[in-house]
Amino acid sequence: MLRWLPDPLRGILTGALLGLNTLVFAAAMALPALLKLALPPGAPRQGCDRALNAQAAAWVAVNNGWVAAVSPGAWDVQGLDGLHRRG
Repeated sequence: MLRWLPDPLRGILTGALLGLNTLVFAAAMALPALLKLALPPGAPRQGCDRALNAQAAAWVAVNNGWVAAVSPGAWDVQGLDGLHRRG
């Protein structure tokens, strides 16, 4: 989508998007993280875990979106067979 931009401008744009995206999502994750820190172990903390995981997944999705918009090539990622979502 934005591949037509000159490389220096595209580099500045991607740096700004990464910085803005990181600031926005870090600020959004601060409240659930602090709440999780203050709560005892159990169900309330699991709710914070779910919220933090959802926000982290959204951060990755937004990053994937702008990277796809500005990068010219496709990625070839291998070696993911042994990975599990829950660690």
